[in-house]
Amino acid sequence: MNIISNTIVKNGKPFIGLVLKQVLPFVDRMVVTISEKSSDGTVEEVCGLAKGSEKIVILRENVSNLGELTGVRQNQITMSKEADWIFFLDDDDFWPQDSLESCIQAMKQAGDDVDAFSVNPHQVLSKDFEDANWINRKYFTKFFRNIDINYRHPWPRDLIYKGDELLYHKSNPRDKILPFKFWHLAAVKGYSFRKNDLKSFNDLEGKLVKLDAELPKEIANLL
Repeated sequence: MNIISNTIVKNGKPFIGLVLKQVLPFVDRMVVTISEKSSDGTVEEVCGLAKGSEKIVILRENVSNLGELTGVRQNQITMSKEADWIFFLDDDDFWPQDSLESCIQAMKQAGDDVDAFSVNPHQVLSKDFEDANWINRKYFTKFFRNIDINYRHPWPRDLIYKGDELLYHKSNPRDKILPFKFWHLAAVKGYSFRKNDLKSFNDLEGKLVKLDAELPKEIANLL
């Protein structure tokens, strides 16, 4: 089974290096598209990792408006044509090893009735708290078979389709929910493509609740 991760990043520090290094041993290849507008050392961080690993393929983007990022995502699929499964890895997703291993095992065991897997992350608000409004409510398609995949609608409203079927767990029984968690760090990083409009997407409602698991030390040390 061949797994390729797809990542787009602009000003992804301080987490981008840890995010990629954590996943690198578990994928056959990484396609990482870096914004040419990055100005925080992301380019140097990712290119430094790529020098040490032939798995990392670096692309560049310089879109004139963010809606064009949907096309950037589609180009990553084109660059991942040999993959059996695509791992949709955002630059602010930190995956615990045990969770990632469990997801990979689920992909290996998936029957022909499964096209994708969705997961519900911890929406981290600080070292000690997450957003209660996300718990068992916000699920994201993070792993999908690489068969006739296409992204539709301008980013950040882009959605993943297989052919004409939306890969969304509430409407597509072939998109299965997995009970494994990752740490979503968009709310605690200095920049996000969506930073200025996160509230309009109800992503930062901020109903604080204590984390039900300990934040990894390497992430906590950066907060």
